[in-house]
Amino acid sequence: MTAIVAADEIDAALRRSDYEAVMGKGLARMVEVRHLRTNAASSAVPRALHPRRVAVRTRRAVRGRQQERQRLAAVLDVTAATGRGAVVAVTGRAGIGKTTVLSELRAVAADKGFTVVGVGSDEDLRPEAFAALLVGGRPAVAGCEGAFGAMLDGHLARGPVLVTVDGLQWCHAVAARTLDALAAQAALRPLVCVVAERPEMDRPYLDQWRGHLRQRPDAVRVELPRMAGPEVAALVEDVLGVPPDASLTMLVDCAGGIPATVVELLGVVADEGVKECQADFARITRLLGGERHEPLLNGGAALPHRFSQVLHRSLDCLSEETRRVLDVASVLGRTFLPDDLATLLGQPLAALLPAFREAFTSEVLESAEQSMRFRNTLLWQALLQNIPDAVRGALHRQAAAMIIARGGSRVDSACHVARGAFHGDEAAILLLRDAAEEALRPAPRTAAELALRGLELLPPGHAACLPLTEIAVEACARSGPISRAVRLAEDALTGPLPETAKTALRYWLSTALTLEGRHRDAGRVAESVLSNPAAPAELRHNLTVNQVLVSVLRRDQPPPERRGVGESDFPVLAAMRSWREGRLTEALTLCRKAVADDHGGPVISWICHPLIGLAEVLTCLEHHDEALAVIDETAEHVDRALAAVPHILRARVELAVGRTSNATAEALAGLRIAHDTGTHLYLHEALYVLTTATLRTGVGRPRGEDPLVAWARAETSAVRSLPLAWAEARLAEAHGDPAPARALLREVALGEQQRRELFASAAGAAAWTVRTALGEDRGDWAAAAVKTAERLAAANPEVRTMAAAAAHARGLLERDSAALAAASAFPGPWERASAAEDLGRVLLDADRESAVRHLEQSAALYQEILADPDATRVRSVLRAAGVVRRHWRQRGSGESADTLTDTERKVADLVASGLTNQQVARRMFISHHTVAFHLRKVFRKLEVTSRVELARRFQPSR
Repeated sequence: MTAIVAADEIDAALRRSDYEAVMGKGLARMVEVRHLRTNAASSAVPRALHPRRVAVRTRRAVRGRQQERQRLAAVLDVTAATGRGAVVAVTGRAGIGKTTVLSELRAVAADKGFTVVGVGSDEDLRPEAFAALLVGGRPAVAGCEGAFGAMLDGHLARGPVLVTVDGLQWCHAVAARTLDALAAQAALRPLVCVVAERPEMDRPYLDQWRGHLRQRPDAVRVELPRMAGPEVAALVEDVLGVPPDASLTMLVDCAGGIPATVVELLGVVADEGVKECQADFARITRLLGGERHEPLLNGGAALPHRFSQVLHRSLDCLSEETRRVLDVASVLGRTFLPDDLATLLGQPLAALLPAFREAFTSEVLESAEQSMRFRNTLLWQALLQNIPDAVRGALHRQAAAMIIARGGSRVDSACHVARGAFHGDEAAILLLRDAAEEALRPAPRTAAELALRGLELLPPGHAACLPLTEIAVEACARSGPISRAVRLAEDALTGPLPETAKTALRYWLSTALTLEGRHRDAGRVAESVLSNPAAPAELRHNLTVNQVLVSVLRRDQPPPERRGVGESDFPVLAAMRSWREGRLTEALTLCRKAVADDHGGPVISWICHPLIGLAEVLTCLEHHDEALAVIDETAEHVDRALAAVPHILRARVELAVGRTSNATAEALAGLRIAHDTGTHLYLHEALYVLTTATLRTGVGRPRGEDPLVAWARAETSAVRSLPLAWAEARLAEAHGDPAPARALLREVALGEQQRRELFASAAGAAAWTVRTALGEDRGDWAAAAVKTAERLAAANPEVRTMAAAAAHARGLLERDSAALAAASAFPGPWERASAAEDLGRVLLDADRESAVRHLEQSAALYQEILADPDATRVRSVLRAAGVVRRHWRQRGSGESADTLTDTERKVADLVASGLTNQQVARRMFISHHTVAFHLRKVFRKLEVTSRVELARRFQPSR
């Protein structure tokens, strides 16, 4: 029996914290014991068979069932008002939430004064069993069948009765007789009989029951649909206590709106813990990125086993024939042609219509123009992985033969051959070689997988080894993993090779080393080819450009005899040089020209694509709208090896306009792709964004605790870009360590080139240099910084960021209010707030009213972009000056904790009890970044600036 149990059993379960004993199945939740109306049954019934009855229900509300709940509640109201009952059929597929709906309905009925009886799928509906249930006893009473009607009459005489039957499809066949009796009573008495069943199940007595319902004009039918996205998100928050992030949303989306599957997937997360699931989420995210086939190579991104099993069980409601059709379809790929599937199954297409209809109705498949498609990538992967390896390989071989027979794509057939071929299969090796070569330019990632798989199948000394290696090296350099390209090329170059093959491999080795951040090694490899005058002209040209690019990245001067070749042929390289030398407008012009003149160009153009150069220059110049448009276009043109770049550049723009959370998310997305591909370009920029975001928000430890960030820091530890060094120095200073700031100040103060590069790339760096130099009593360093900033502004009169930066620096040096006022032209809100703060401080002694106005403007700007430490600092200046506004709150006397959301209150509770952000994240099954986000909101609402203050203000629950 469900939902109605003896009170003494519940009390015992609660005493031993055995919530499973109360709930039966599902996640253990806090339960509420609600007394139902005591059944004043006949005194002839022994007390042992008449315990006090209670309903047990979770605190979680039913999600996504508002309309259905209203219909069911209306049935109860009509019965209570008129004395006439009803028969209700609640239908829906397995896991849709029928049990939960019935549970809530019983609780609602109890509140309305109904006597409630719930029968679960593990109980039959024999009349004698019902008689026992109606008096509250568990064992059947001998000879009680005749008493069933009398017992029911007794309850109905005292008030309305609700009987719920959950899982009718599993009940004994004699259930039909009892249900008929109940239905007959419901026509004349205040009896509501609600039966939940699965419409796809086929049982003789179910057909009898359904026929009975069709004959009743007063029968109510309630069908439970799949939950929509917002309802699933609410369910996730109910279970885990926090809203789902992007990765978790993608994960639960594959549940297809089935609540039970959602909860089961979340149960895996709860069991494993967020830390243990991070690798799984990363693999899941890669699979959701649009993989066309399952991984070709061993160790590819396969769906974690536990997730796969949960998803596979979600299809148990489908017929055996439909499951068979879906299993075979999964081998053809996420998208497949119905004709191909029919051919592979050896059946006419018409014979598959029932299976297709069921798969569409269950939302497993969807239409995609002339093809069919698995609606969810992860569900497709779960089906595929559940096929035994030997069977899957044989099906792939059949699929390859079928595609070849109908004249299909060589690449498509090779993808199947790669998964079903045996070691040493000559025909398979040659097909893989030809298909990889065909896919190299349009689809380098596919080419890499085909070529690498071909190398796995090769017997020693095979003639296809060299061409497959050349294809694999180029394809891996274009799509990743970069380290694989480097390793393959270096291994191949150790043996005897034709000179042309050596030159080609060295070119791609040089390119891969550049992408990997090993610029010195890349330059050395390029030079080894360029020193050979017999090298092919095209490769000499491309390697020359490689060498020029490396010299620019290393901030070296290129070899004089090769300067013109690289930079004249590729304006992006010249633009990079111009930028480093402070000619910012010229750099922008060159990038625009490069984009206008680009027509595909030589093969090297992809590594310094004109759109990337233009996007980077626009980002640094803070042309935000145009930068975002170019970044979006860039994402459509670059190969996978550079796919991290658009994310990182977009993070810079988001940071500049004050959307710190978005900036952090984009930077981490870029780092994830960079880690997967092995590309090190722009890692410094991603770390700059994350470090600056941490500095501005002021909550939590530096982002180095994130595994991705730790990897990026380790890979860039040898050399730091100046903007990154500046951000890290400021963060260290904020945490009480001024040494890095002093070291950077000295480096910048003594080098004109360093100042020029830093000031051009970071709008607020000039003002920081002046302010820090004055704090160290080095007016000469401050004056040098001002001169550099003003030279940049004079050389680039159209760049308002440089003019504002020069004015800000000059205003700080000379305490010039007019210059500081001119600095309000900064495009970025943080820089405008900083200039307004400095102007307010300068004016405090001379013009207090203007000073207060500028300081309040600064605080408001800081607050708007969630730069809470900066806003608090400015307000402290105002308080020191005797300025207190009514709408301000004294520190420590902010809003009541009642204004916090449930999630914010839980975060505050755990932090106030002494847990770190990481520990809170593990407790709440969220990332530490999400914890930091909620903690910032708590700090702002309660007007506190530290964990110590929070602990004083917010008493943690015990």
